Amino acid sequence: MRKIDCSIIERPSCLDFDVKTSLATKELKNVLEQRKKGDSKVTFKVYKNVEVKYSLEKLFLGKCAYCETNYSVTQPVDIEHFRPKGRVKVGGTAVHEGYYWLAACWENLLPSCIDCNRVRKVGFILPSGLTKKGKTGKGEQCERVDENKRILKLNTRIKASNLNVSNSIVGEHALLLNPRFDAVERYFDYTDEGVIILSSNVTSDIEKKRAQSSIQTYGLNRVGLVFARKQIIILIDNYVFMLRRLLKYADEESSIKHRIMLEDFAIYVTKFIRTFLTDDKPYCGMSRKIVKSRLKGVVDI
Repeated sequence: MRKIDCSIIERPSCLDFDVKTSLATKELKNVLEQRKKGDSKVTFKVYKNVEVKYSLEKLFLGKCAYCETNYSVTQPVDIEHFRPKGRVKVGGTAVHEGYYWLAACWENLLPSCIDCNRVRKVGFILPSGLTKKGKTGKGEQCERVDENKRILKLNTRIKASNLNVSNSIVGEHALLLNPRFDAVERYFDYTDEGVIILSSNVTSDIEKKRAQSSIQTYGLNRVGLVFARKQIIILIDNYVFMLRRLLKYADEESSIKHRIMLEDFAIYVTKFIRTFLTDDKPYCGMSRKIVKSRLKGVVDI
């Protein structure tokens, strides 16, 4: 997981609450009217608009917002509501009727792979290396750091706008990490086996709980996911080993011609290692930490 710079993609026009005729504005008005009549069973459609899907894929580069897997290769994307539009659960118990007013809010939408988004029983790996089975997947989970500060409804006395709708939940502090807003990289480290663990930089009890809850809820240590990250680490370690040897031999080489040749190879290998670190690559958040730790004091990448 890594934080996304959401400023690089404009809000889809269909989700523009500042425009009275937009699909989002019309849907919100209809939802509020239905709820006023006592009808809580509302169908939400705007977030499924093809423009929204395209914008999310472009913003997140075709990767799951939570686990950084390229979902487009193997499975359809789930357009995920970070704050669920319907029922909200905490520990399996329903605590909230849902953030219905955020169903078409751009800031509340994320692209998610099926495994991170849908609750089901899977195998996952513990930091000790042991494998267990349990339920993972975000589903309707949306716990607060302080449940007493949960926002229950939209203040309809305030005019609906992009700013007002997105800021309607400012008083809440989500327990789960959100890659749209949280500096998620600082919360995690990785073992040599590809298992996500709590970073030593995280010291407060609240931050520890946020990191641990995110790992468990999103299922970030699912067996297949850990295996995929491990393959990346193996490749990185092979190229790091090669780079270290090339630099060592170049330093010891007395022939200028041979030294230049070895340095050229080292530059080529360095460039290849950098390809693991670009935003579009799966698990680039992990790769950056692994490369930084492996090449500390050797070369700046």
